[in-house]
Order: sequence, then structure tokens, then C-alpha cells
Amino acid sequence: MLIKYVGLFITDEFKSILHTKSPILHENIINNPHVTIDYKPKQISYYKLIGETHEIEITGVGNNADNQGFKVNLPPEIIKIYNGSRLPHITVSLNNNAEAVNTWKLNFKEIDSFKVLGRLGLSTDKGILYKLTSL
Repeated sequence: MLIKYVGLFITDEFKSILHTKSPILHENIINNPHVTIDYKPKQISYYKLIGETHEIEITGVGNNADNQGFKVNLPPEIIKIYNGSRLPHITVSLNNNAEAVNTWKLNFKEIDSFKVLGRLGLSTDKGILYKLTSL
């Protein structure tokens, strides 16, 4: 089984909150909004955290012709393992030719912050898993 990335996936009860704070602008809606924590990890030393739920603070919103997303602050226990882009973010929609990896480059406008919950999981070729034992 191939692990594509480790992500902090927004829980179902909070997905709709993201869309109310910033209505969808592009045709490709991200079905599993998340913060990428580690892309193509070679080793997962933080396996005990997989499946845990953590609070994510949303601090900014941004969009352009290609990407739409939120700037986030991560909790300390996730910052310790973060190996993602230069700026932690959540992509919510893309145009047909865009790549989610570029969302961090948006000019994020500060907003009144709010919090959502995310569950640490693995994006694999078999879907999203929340237990290493599932591998």
C-alpha cells in the first residue's frame, strides 16, 4: 500500500463551516479538505498520533484564478511533526488546471479566526486511513 501523504483531515461536522466562511469559487471542490503534514513520508515516527483529533485555527482566507484556501495555525504537537509547505493551509477548491500544492502561495487576507477539528490520517492508494494497523 502506498502512502501519498499524512494529513490533518477536517472532520465532517466542520467541512460545511469552511464553505460558509468562504463560498466555493472553483469547479473542483476538495472532498477531503486537509492540511498536508508530510508528503510521501519515508518513515512515520509519530505513529501514535495517527487517528487523533486536533484543533486547527483558521486565520486567513485567500483565492486567485486557480486556488482557494485558508491559512491555518497548527497545534504544538502537530508543528513538531510538520513537514509540509512553507505555509500551513487548507485547499478548498481549484480550477481545472490548478494544483493544490500552490495554495500556500495565495495572498491570504486575515479574518476573525475560528477553530475546526482535524483528524490525523494517511492518504493512501486505498483511501484515507486513520490507523497504521490498517496498512
